[in-house]
Parts: sequence; C-alpha cells; structure tokens
Amino acid sequence: MITGTTGEFIYSLPVVMTVALVCSRLASMSFIPLLGYYLLRPGKPSRDRGARSKRLHRQVRRGRQSSPSQHRWKVAIGSLAFLVLEGFCFRS
Repeated sequence: MITGTTGEFIYSLPVVMTVALVCSRLASMSFIPLLGYYLLRPGKPSRDRGARSKRLHRQVRRGRQSSPSQHRWKVAIGSLAFLVLEGFCFRS
C-alpha cells in the first residue's frame, strides 16, 4: 500500500528475513551436523596422555597463581585509574 522507495524498502524487509531464516535452517539441519561428524570424531588413543595431562595441570596451576582474585586491590585500583583517565580524555 505504500508507494515509492519507502514501499520497496518495507517490502524487502520480510523477504530478506525469510531468506535468512530459511538459509539458517538449512545450514543448521545439514551442514552443521556434517561438520560435527567430521570434527568431533573420536581419534586414536595416544600414548602420552599422562604427560599431556601433567603439562596441562601445570599450566592451570600457574594461571591460578597469577589470577586477578589474588591481586584484587591492584585490579580495583587499575580499573579506577582507567575510569578516571577515560573521564579526562573524553570530557565535553
């Protein structure tokens, strides 16, 4: 009922949404499961699983030792400093 370029624009919105939803449905029902089948296939068991597990455990422990929860005052002061700096930089 709306004529001109506004009418064309309003008409194209539901068409684009419908095409996008149909393409999304096709991808979610065909391509994504196919990708999951090939990417999530169980591999051969490796012999060095224990070594990998120990290495991962060391990395997690090292990350936990330097976590922000142990330095919460430093993180809070740093955040406050950035907030103040931002206030100075973006004054009107």
